[in-house]
Amino acid sequence: MHEHPPFVNSVEPPFDEAMIADKANQPIPSNSSLQALIPIVKEEVLAMIDLLAQLKLMIQLRIPAVEDGNNFGVEIQEESINEIAKLEDTAFAYIEKINQYHGNRTRVIAKISKYPAVIDYWQGLGELDEAFYTDLRLHLVEMRNQYSTIHDLLLKNEEKIKNPRGESDSGHRRHTAFA
Repeated sequence: MHEHPPFVNSVEPPFDEAMIADKANQPIPSNSSLQALIPIVKEEVLAMIDLLAQLKLMIQLRIPAVEDGNNFGVEIQEESINEIAKLEDTAFAYIEKINQYHGNRTRVIAKISKYPAVIDYWQGLGELDEAFYTDLRLHLVEMRNQYSTIHDLLLKNEEKIKNPRGESDSGHRRHTAFA
């Protein structure tokens, strides 16, 4: 018989053998809480991507023809577009992360199916779900912060974004439907 270090014997496992035997031949269900949240978060991320694309297009359509001098407003427009593009990249990466969650969970479940008596796989599944829930929550907070940041950027630079050279607006309005 193999002796375990004292600290291992003092920790009571969260899963007992009866529970494992009971679940060994049953399907492992999806995490219902996460299954309810994932479509909501995904929809919000996709809405953000759409909004950012519209903002980027609106600013791009307001960039005037290239001229010598008086390009400070154009630089602000370009910097705004770059910031929006960074946020778009973050949002696309998060959609990919959501999609990867299912693959990661499937791999753990495959291990549980093959080795149902290995408690670490069961714990790993719970920890994977818990970590992903935390990640969803933190991403929503980050999205709120990103909306605030882009709103602040656009408000502070509204005049330079709308009219980068401070000229009459006559030539720019015909290119875009945004006011």
